[in-house]
Amino acid sequence: MADSERVTKHHALFVTVPFQGHFTPAANFAVKLAARGFIVTFVTTEAFHHQRAASGAVSVDGHEVFADARSMGMDIRSEIVSDGLPVSFDRALHRDQFFDAFYHLLPSHVEELMRKLLLAEPPIDVLISDTFNVWPSTLAKKFGLPYISFWTEPALVFAIYYHVHLLVEKGHFGSPTGWIHPSGRPLTFVMDRSSFSCFFHGGRTETRKDTIRYIPGVPSIEPADLVSFFHSPKASWRVLMTVGKAFDEAKGADFVLCNTVQELEAEVIGALQQERPFYAVGPSFPPPAKAGQRPAYGPSWIALSGSTPCRRAPCSRFRSEASPRLASGTWPRSPTESSAAN
Repeated sequence: MADSERVTKHHALFVTVPFQGHFTPAANFAVKLAARGFIVTFVTTEAFHHQRAASGAVSVDGHEVFADARSMGMDIRSEIVSDGLPVSFDRALHRDQFFDAFYHLLPSHVEELMRKLLLAEPPIDVLISDTFNVWPSTLAKKFGLPYISFWTEPALVFAIYYHVHLLVEKGHFGSPTGWIHPSGRPLTFVMDRSSFSCFFHGGRTETRKDTIRYIPGVPSIEPADLVSFFHSPKASWRVLMTVGKAFDEAKGADFVLCNTVQELEAEVIGALQQERPFYAVGPSFPPPAKAGQRPAYGPSWIALSGSTPCRRAPCSRFRSEASPRLASGTWPRSPTESSAAN
């Protein structure tokens, strides 16, 4: 391969989270990246892969979700990692154990994969991760890679999570009924202004019910209209810690790419852009399929993807802003890790 081709053929490691509502837009966006010349290594957990196989969506030893894209010449590779629990473990029944593994065990398996792919040809040179992962900024910095946070939901929802500390400070979010520490104590929490770390203490708080008017970019919203996380009786302190850590990591992202439409959420996107680079890149879905057929990434869809206006084409903006830094080496790997990648 010529040197000029090496400069433009970036290799993105794209790690989703093991939930179908996150997997689908991530997979569709991965195809859009590949259609624009990126090599994409797409990662799911072993358990989620087997779950999809059991549903008939994919064979246990195959990755048909990208078959059409690959037939069009796109370079999309697939990897699976362990989340630290046996595949047979019932994650739906034992949610707390699953979130413990997601928080504490999965990151080490992703790190092992990253070490391997830094030796690939070409090596990975950018990390894209679902925002809800709890490790991406930490590992991206460790290996000297740019980190792109991929948010699968509307920008409004991102803004609410991102400013959850305001909801706590103003009294609109406390401890949902049923939040109990393993010691048996009911829990309330406060949040560090400088991060999304949560600190628990005994007691319980009542939450305000009046209209919320202080989230940047959100003129007003009723407490009852907040995302279900803020109301769910199934929410646990483990879930809160996971969400808190994920958004703490998101603060370290070089870009946030959101699966939304600019024109529909211009105000909240504008407010978020005051915090960090935040771009609308949606909606991320494949073309409609004919009756009885699955969606296919054919020539017409790829042509459409390649002609999308700049404000809807994250790859164009990403190339214009990130590619020079990648090519010039201003995102170098750390000295301790570069030797391992060579």
